[in-house]
Amino acid sequence: APLPGIETMLAEDGELLVRGPYVMIGYLDPPEGERSFDDEGWFHTGDLMERDEDGHLRLIDRKKEIYKNIRGETIAPQRVENFFRDMESVGRSFLVGDHREYNTLLIYPNFACTTPDVGAMSADELEAHYRSLVISVNQFLAPYERIVDFAVIDRDLDPEREELTPKGSPRRRTVETNFQDVIRTLYRRSHVRAGGVDLIVPNWLFQALGLTARDLNVSGDSIGLPGAAPRLTLERVDDRRTRFGSCVYSHRDGPLNIGSLLTSPPLWLGNAGLIDWVGLDLGPRRRPGRNPEEFEWLSHVDGFEPAARLRKAVDAAADRDEWTFDDVHAAACLLASPTAATARHAIGLLERVVAAEEGPLSEAARTVLGRAATATSAEVRSRAFLVLVQHEREGRFLAMLWR
Repeated sequence: APLPGIETMLAEDGELLVRGPYVMIGYLDPPEGERSFDDEGWFHTGDLMERDEDGHLRLIDRKKEIYKNIRGETIAPQRVENFFRDMESVGRSFLVGDHREYNTLLIYPNFACTTPDVGAMSADELEAHYRSLVISVNQFLAPYERIVDFAVIDRDLDPEREELTPKGSPRRRTVETNFQDVIRTLYRRSHVRAGGVDLIVPNWLFQALGLTARDLNVSGDSIGLPGAAPRLTLERVDDRRTRFGSCVYSHRDGPLNIGSLLTSPPLWLGNAGLIDWVGLDLGPRRRPGRNPEEFEWLSHVDGFEPAARLRKAVDAAADRDEWTFDDVHAAACLLASPTAATARHAIGLLERVVAAEEGPLSEAARTVLGRAATATSAEVRSRAFLVLVQHEREGRFLAMLWR
């Protein structure tokens, strides 16, 4: 029931209209030509409702085809679905993502399509075909709009099941209810096993890359993504230690979420294999304090040798007065070099970063310098120690001495 003093009415199309002394006075800067109230003072809510026998109102759907994801970002599903409308092999596409972490898609094939011959395709061939279409569309979408996973459904939306309006538009809430079992599978975490490691791959990673969860492929002790990027090597050393790319980490027992590594600079800095595999700027994805697996960086793998391009990156950074996490990453790779001169060059850049204004970057640089405690060169160890003596936080100085 409405609050005292508030009138409600259903428009002919079922939209809820409200009127009263403490309804808002209007939207701030509404689109040109769009009014908050009609001539009779009714506010058009945009919610489609139905009234039951007892006079209670029940929400059916939204009049305008927009929704917000779990982060409050506005998505127009029809805009995304329109990309598939002109694809002959797609009979219907339906975007899911209202108040969810990411978007997924239901696809009903156009079995009348002969180029390609959809009716003759196996289930695996259909999946591969539609996966390529989704990846193509993702390239035209903002990261928060991208489709992370999809399902090929076995029937079209049905007006007799009240999934379509008389005009043929989908009733989104009804469709999501009727296909809830299929949709539920699209929001499960991606688990894989490689190199003896049970790995969780976060869905935000596929969203950021414009790929789908089905694009991850496993072969022996490595995982790969489409394109020319190198594969990521995984190797379980023992129950509490695992190799990811170029580095070895300790951790708690159980499945490991690679997202914890990718969102914590102290963990991924210097891991050339991991960074080359993911191919993203990870600095903006920093999430302080999130490390449920209790990952701890231990060492680089035996025989690690930084690529020449990383030396060039540090050379270029040395000519600047402002730096990024990518610069500290390059220096972290060089610090692991068996060549003392190369490691000293990295310390030179890291010293300038820690001496700069206090912040996440200088903190990350101090963490990287602490790794020099295990360097084989006494000169490298002492040089890094002298830098940290001047710039290490007071509360961590004794801990540094024990390294």
